Amino acid sequence: MKHDTEILGVRVNTLSTVQVLETVEGFLQSSGQCHIVTVNPEFIMAAQDSERFREILNKAGLIEILKKI
Repeated sequence: MKHDTEILGVRVNTLSTVQVLETVEGFLQSSGQCHIVTVNPEFIMAAQDSERFREILNKAGLIEILKKI
């Protein structure tokens, strides 16, 4: 997915709210499965101590920072 950045080794999508909604709509219309995560500072810090958790986060189809709308 385009519009990615990395925070302490965790990939984060830098999409607008509209782009996130369009991406989720695309996932819902597809026949596959998708893992969506919303990360917060605690997740980023936990990923520093757990390589497995960091791998799970980084393999998600959509990784967004939880933000107010």
